Amino acid sequence: MDILRLLPEGKFLFIWACLIILFSIVIRLILCIFKAIAIKQGEADYKEEYKEEDLYITFRDRRFGEIFQRLFFSCEGDSHIDDYFLPTLVGAFELVLFPILLFRRWDMIAFWITIKTAGNLGLRGKSRTSYNRFLFGNILVLMFSYILYIMFFS
Repeated sequence: MDILRLLPEGKFLFIWACLIILFSIVIRLILCIFKAIAIKQGEADYKEEYKEEDLYITFRDRRFGEIFQRLFFSCEGDSHIDDYFLPTLVGAFELVLFPILLFRRWDMIAFWITIKTAGNLGLRGKSRTSYNRFLFGNILVLMFSYILYIMFFS
């Protein structure tokens, strides 16, 4: 299967790329809102690493808007909070490939999501809400991929 032949052409390629960027930003917005809510309520993914006062307390005491902004732009300076846009980049890559794979190769998508989920099972023991955000992010990527598939490939 020659994947490049399946890509949209001309102005449709530009629209497709713009929608991928837009959907990636929307997914990041949604997941950052949920993470900000969880942090505001005291979620800490790394409590066992610190014997003294939990570092999340100072972050949790800030206004919701400030927490959200620091999460969205990944600029807190704390490696436990910043994601350095890696989930967004992976999600954008999935938004490029999944609509094309929906065309003929559902099994590849299922395999990839299985690998990702198996790799994050250890996270579930630390924070159920963090693991659920991960799963919800996958659902959003699949949903937007299906929309792209309907718009450009069906």
